[in-house]
Amino acid sequence: MTQVSAETTTRILFDDGVCEIVASERLEDGRVRLLATPTASTTAARLGDVVALEAIDGGVERFKGIVEPSPYETFSWREPRALAAAGAFEDLLRRVEETGGRVERAFGGISLVHVTKEQEAEVVRRYERIVASDDR
Repeated sequence: MTQVSAETTTRILFDDGVCEIVASERLEDGRVRLLATPTASTTAARLGDVVALEAIDGGVERFKGIVEPSPYETFSWREPRALAAAGAFEDLLRRVEETGGRVERAFGGISLVHVTKEQEAEVVRRYERIVASDDR
């Protein structure tokens, strides 16, 4: 798919009735690539998905579905409290971004971690070690 415009925001009405402004990249044929995960809606759409939209009233576009899934695997993780000061979790998130993944912060203490297939096993293993040491 060809990019039509640079990063923008799109007002999307999802199937659950939630209307959310989402960072996006406009593509051809009424499609956009989501540059952020919609957090208010219960939709399965997430960062990296290409979604089909239909224009409706007032600059709002209705979500029609995911036409190309995100290249990322997405995890919703809490920051382990005991390790927050030590920085192990922050180091992991920084490593994710340095190696091609993306991180979004949501709802104070929740991180949406988007990793490539190549990163997934290592990142999950490191997170599980952090959580295990937090539970002691």
